[in-house]
Amino acid sequence: MDGEYAEEPTGSDDPSGWEDPTASVPAGTEPLGPRRLAPPAAAALLRLAARVERDLLTAGLNAKPYEVTPSALAGVEVEVDAFDDAVGGVWLHWRTHPEVGADSAAGLSVRLVMAEALVRTLAALGYGSEHGQDSLRPYAVRVLTAPPPTPAAPAASPATGPRRG
Repeated sequence: MDGEYAEEPTGSDDPSGWEDPTASVPAGTEPLGPRRLAPPAAAALLRLAARVERDLLTAGLNAKPYEVTPSALAGVEVEVDAFDDAVGGVWLHWRTHPEVGADSAAGLSVRLVMAEALVRTLAALGYGSEHGQDSLRPYAVRVLTAPPPTPAAPAASPATGPRRG
């Protein structure tokens, strides 16, 4: 799963594979459109997406990387938008089976209910999330934060074991 979120190669000589889109832009001009995130920020999103996918699978939901052309598999698709703009981040989409029809009344109802179910499931798993406000992603859920790290349990020792009396 983690490998399915690999970054696109850019053809750069930079070993990180990242090209600064402003490197060849004359001073005083800005490129049009959003910029790709720097490699550390993009890598953090990829790690978050892989963790969300793994945790949703563990919770019993079919989760997989986002596909532009939906497949016949129903379930959660995890999208990484690695651009530095207002809608960048990790997004979850509920895909219905093609027999239901994503744009049918039943399909729209299912997507709406499942978006709410995803927000609640993520909250139960410790994630912060919200219903998306992006018009290009109707019924999508945006993952805002990962669960806090769990403290490691102290190792049991004979001195701290249960008392018998």
